[in-house]
Amino acid sequence: EIDNLSVVRWRPRELALPVDKRRLFEHPEGLVVPSDTSLVESPMRWTLRGRPFGRDENGEELNILYVADQVVLDILTTNARRNWERPIYFAVTVSPDGQLDLQEYFQLEGQAYRVVPIKYDDPMFVGRVVPEITPRRLRQFRFTNLNDPDVYFDENIRRMVDNYRNIYSQTAEKLAEQGYAAEGKALLDSFMVAVPFETIPGDERSYLFLARAYQAVGDSARALALMKQSEPVVLHRLRYPRSERDIDLAARFVQMLQLAYLDARDYEAAAAFSDRLAEVLEDSTYRQTPEELRRLYQQMNRGRATDQGP
Repeated sequence: EIDNLSVVRWRPRELALPVDKRRLFEHPEGLVVPSDTSLVESPMRWTLRGRPFGRDENGEELNILYVADQVVLDILTTNARRNWERPIYFAVTVSPDGQLDLQEYFQLEGQAYRVVPIKYDDPMFVGRVVPEITPRRLRQFRFTNLNDPDVYFDENIRRMVDNYRNIYSQTAEKLAEQGYAAEGKALLDSFMVAVPFETIPGDERSYLFLARAYQAVGDSARALALMKQSEPVVLHRLRYPRSERDIDLAARFVQMLQLAYLDARDYEAAAAFSDRLAEVLEDSTYRQTPEELRRLYQQMNRGRATDQGP
């Protein structure tokens, strides 16, 4: 019988969860804030594609659901039929393959994504940020000993800390977009004291995302300092790539850093970075003067304005 076991194919399909809007706003946990009334979907619909599992004998893509996926789907369905009486969360550390394609319905709350019947689609970030909810959840976290230089932090802890940094930077940036820049800056400042780069160095993404977040909340000086801190990390990956993926990532981070300097209008710093980039690549064509970069940025902005239309 074991020899006859095989995977059960899951064909991508649209699923729906019932949503009673009236009952939803009476939820004691405050599942949805009143200002989001018009955003609630009833029912909540999404396409569950399943996990990729290679191809079948005809060369068609084969998808499956793990038993764990089926259990989670049953929990979601049962809870929705009971008027969403319990909060359903996915930890931020759960692999995207295990998120049941629900990313567009995630609400960021601390170190977890809560499933809510409000669609949110942002190619840069996972999880919508709600000013009345997300910052309050994050302020409840207590980071202990992460600013102690005498403590040893292994690779797993360092990766987790970078995950924290990305979450806080995302939250601050989204708060600024919604008119809560001061609250976003306070959140960033307290986090940077509790988890400084001086104790636990970060990866390129952490430096650049935090720099962009500080730029968004209006602290250009702090943003610029973080950009300059990120340069050695970005250039090291470019100088010593371990794979083709490393090369692609390094090129992407170089572009992000260059754009961050330009958005900050610091053409001198952007020019100095282009000099260091030329040295690493041993190619003088990468060198640009501050004036050349200023004109380039003006052209980019004109292009953006044209793309956006009148």
